[in-house]
Amino acid sequence: MELSERNGKLCVGDASFEEIADRFGTPFYLYDLDGVRERAAAVKRAFGDSIELLYAVKANPNLDLLRGIAGSVDGLDIASTGELRRALDAGFRPEVVSFAGPGKTRAELRESLRHGVGIISVESVRELYDLKSLAEAEGIRATVTIRINPARTVKEFAVKMGGKATQFGIDEEDTGEAADFLRANDRFFHVLGIHVYA
Repeated sequence: MELSERNGKLCVGDASFEEIADRFGTPFYLYDLDGVRERAAAVKRAFGDSIELLYAVKANPNLDLLRGIAGSVDGLDIASTGELRRALDAGFRPEVVSFAGPGKTRAELRESLRHGVGIISVESVRELYDLKSLAEAEGIRATVTIRINPARTVKEFAVKMGGKATQFGIDEEDTGEAADFLRANDRFFHVLGIHVYA
């Protein structure tokens, strides 16, 4: 976003902040969509084809922003069906959406399955049971990753998302139960892999 001064007024592009405030009211949020697209492109250049870049809708669910980044990211990460509806309203196909986060309700899981959400990150053994019964009722397979809460954390990491009981993922000692359940019910699950914050 290029800022300049014109006639003693701070401007962005051809408009002063005063003109923007007069038009939209205050307070207002001003987003640099070109800057967001440039950062997404830089991340994709740095990692090449080894990653898919998903934007977390919870970071900013502004519909114009989501529409504006559609060509710059590979998909969206959501944490609720409200965010799923936002993603669909922005023009994203459900198969490029990843639904992560603890506490998903049966209604949210059902809506995600019915829309064909690309990945559901399973956070608990209870969620596996819910997904199995819903997938069976809908006659489809759920595409999932299994989020594991590791028993040990890397002490140098500032954010600790594991190492103790938490709502974020299946505790490491319960992964055998989850794996057994997935094997016994493989006709209802397409498992893509695991989801871990180390």
